[in-house]
Amino acid sequence: MKKIISLALLLVCSFQVTAEDIVVIGNIDNTLNILTKRQVIAIFMGRTRKFSNGIRALPLDEASLRNEFYERLTHRSISQIDAYWARLTFSGSAPLPPVRQDQQSIITEVKKAKGKIAYIKKNQLDESQVKLLFSIESEESK
Repeated sequence: MKKIISLALLLVCSFQVTAEDIVVIGNIDNTLNILTKRQVIAIFMGRTRKFSNGIRALPLDEASLRNEFYERLTHRSISQIDAYWARLTFSGSAPLPPVRQDQQSIITEVKKAKGKIAYIKKNQLDESQVKLLFSIESEESK
């Protein structure tokens, strides 16, 4: 019986690691303390270029989380997001957020400028380096 319970707990824990919360982070010196879902969508979809405090928003995409982030944030497929961005960039309305290859390079870049905003897995968050602005909870943690 103990083996069955241990196995069940192991399976639950391993499943939760793969569906972890994604957090939106900003520069620690930005006076902004929190963003709403609507504000995060507006920034990452190129609808606004400034935070509510007037600082220019400079979003970054993280390559391995990009699909999951946009699908969980907007409830649209990544192909719909890519089509949307293709229209925006073609018309010159907004530049596509630069893509970084790993979460550590994201954190390093966000630390460099007040306007930087990006997303990482919650387990990578160190609030002594970057500021937590918004959290997208996994379905399991709701």
